[in-house]
Amino acid sequence: MADEIKNGAETKTIETNYIEKIKQLETEKNSMVSREMYDKAVNDNAKLLDALTNGQTIASKAQDEIKYTQKDIDESAAILLDRNVSDLERFRATDKYHKAVLAVKGVDTYLPSGNKLAQNYDGSIYQTNQSAITPENIERSKRVNSFVENAAACQNDKELKRFLEDHLN
Repeated sequence: MADEIKNGAETKTIETNYIEKIKQLETEKNSMVSREMYDKAVNDNAKLLDALTNGQTIASKAQDEIKYTQKDIDESAAILLDRNVSDLERFRATDKYHKAVLAVKGVDTYLPSGNKLAQNYDGSIYQTNQSAITPENIERSKRVNSFVENAAACQNDKELKRFLEDHLN
């Protein structure tokens, strides 16, 4: 009779363990993502890493939908002139300022401008014979834009510091 009671208790314990394990598996299943979502996230991260290492940017859909106004230009300029902002805020303001001026005024702030004037190393001004918008300057503008966008995309100052150390040293 003692064996029967023991077996009954063991059966009850085993059933309880199975029920707990089934509940645990259901909880884990509900907190997991599908294989397709995981693969998509891995591919997106690989594309972002590749773009970052090659100095390219991948524009997000949200960025494309933003409509800039003169107010965005003024707010960004105010942040850029403020001495009490962090480097990350300054990069974000620079990125926003560039995009806003490009959208509102049609001027690329990373390209040289003026009446074909240039400055010598000694500070004297001279007039150039060629346009300031050359293929080299356009390529330089794209590289600067890519750098600023990637810096502005950093999540915090520590990540920005790491980004700057990797790209400026």
